Amino acid sequence: MLSDDVFSQVAPTPTNYQRYDGQDGVWYTADFSGNGDVTAAAQAVDFTEPTTTPSASTSGCEPSDFNAATTGKIVLLQRGTCDFGLKVENAQAAGAVGAVLFNEGTIGAPDRNDVLIPTLQGYDVTIPAVGTDYATGKALVDQAASGVTLRVRVDGIINEDVTTNNVIAESRKGRSDRTVVVGDDVGNILLKPLFVLFPHHFFVEGLAVLLLPLGIDGALQRVRGFFFRSCRSLGLGV
Repeated sequence: MLSDDVFSQVAPTPTNYQRYDGQDGVWYTADFSGNGDVTAAAQAVDFTEPTTTPSASTSGCEPSDFNAATTGKIVLLQRGTCDFGLKVENAQAAGAVGAVLFNEGTIGAPDRNDVLIPTLQGYDVTIPAVGTDYATGKALVDQAASGVTLRVRVDGIINEDVTTNNVIAESRKGRSDRTVVVGDDVGNILLKPLFVLFPHHFFVEGLAVLLLPLGIDGALQRVRGFFFRSCRSLGLGV
């Protein structure tokens, strides 16, 4: 996706939300979003007040979550029990022109409150969609009750015919019981207990945080195996 994508509030309080750059910002373009530049009233969809239990919200998971009023709206969809792509696909079928997916807000769980970077891969999404943090999403849900107008612009390309490379390496040093897996959405790997994981889109930065303070020799003393995973998870949304 290109850097001129936009997520902003047009009315009642004009606000240009800062795009997430790995450290600062509150939103990011959804992977495999459709293209478009839309300005429309926002509609909150089946919001669930957060508790300490994750994946509790079914916002947008069923076609019945939407109604005739969805047509022409930018929908506000809460993270929860189903894939992000399914939420947006359902909204699109109901006539929505754009989507804002926001984190669930689970109490005591930073990963379910921080900036959401959703993937819509595997779904037929043609409308522009972005992800944001829980605080921004909840504020918009509250405003939607009395009326809030948003703008969502996505101008990007999709190239699915791409060859990627994974890297597997092992040194002669280090502990044989330690392997680092680095990659996007690695948290769903079945052998999760065996690995040190960085389930984050900015995974290269995560690796640097781990290894650079140790230096090359220090890193090799602690880690023997290294697996750099460059592929994407298909439609992972919960």
